[in-house]
Amino acid sequence: MRTRRAGLNLPSWPVVNVEVTSSTDGVNWGPATVAVAGDGTVTNWDPTLSQTPEGTFQLFWAPDQNDGRQRVEMITSEDFAAWSEPAIITEGTDGETAYWDYWPEATPQGNKLSLFYTSERGVGGGDPGTGHIWTTRIK
Repeated sequence: MRTRRAGLNLPSWPVVNVEVTSSTDGVNWGPATVAVAGDGTVTNWDPTLSQTPEGTFQLFWAPDQNDGRQRVEMITSEDFAAWSEPAIITEGTDGETAYWDYWPEATPQGNKLSLFYTSERGVGGGDPGTGHIWTTRIK
């Protein structure tokens, strides 16, 4: 299936929602809630959930931007029910160079989370890039 967008004949992207659910015993689970909704123009890949030492839940994922780049975004919740608006963690670009930032993994280190993610440059028709593991501290 193909769809026309912005005067271009581009393939449609899958609608990928990021859903969350919780359990008090690891056996019985509540209903899933859509925390990040896909819309067919941006696909939400690689969701990962972490919890800060203070108890705040942080959900990371890597939405492709359908323009030759992918970035990492995050939402937070104090109660696993109400979630913040998305915050952009990486832009997926460095000037004119498109990056694919993906596979975010947050790891507690002391009183903060360190976010590790893979980053490739030169994707989407550019020179082949090299994947790197980067880290940034999330407050």
